[in-house]
Amino acid sequence: MTFCIVWTIKRAMGASTVGDRVRDLRVRVPGLGPAEVDRLAGLPRGRTWKLEAERHDNPEAATARKLARVLGCTVGYLIDAEGEPPSSETVAAAIESARARLIKPAPKQRNQTAAPHPTPG
Repeated sequence: MTFCIVWTIKRAMGASTVGDRVRDLRVRVPGLGPAEVDRLAGLPRGRTWKLEAERHDNPEAATARKLARVLGCTVGYLIDAEGEPPSSETVAAAIESARARLIKPAPKQRNQTAAPHPTPG
């Protein structure tokens, strides 16, 4: 209960940390958890949770770029709250795009029918 109240107050005041901004963007997509964000961004499991829990508020540049790509925002917004946050539709589209990138089509099968070998004659 206390967490919800604190989080609601922080959200009303504006997302003040990287973790706040990540959480604010993530919760716009129903059912999207921190573990899936990690998977979509190619991050180690638990990285998003640590950012959101404010246990790690200074992500490396590569981590910030990966999260920004998956969440549909700029690195500047994610790190320093520069500019406007993306719309919920933009976040949802970025998540769907990231999910589609993970689904790789099956490799094309080469024609397995080989020409018959000539018989020695």
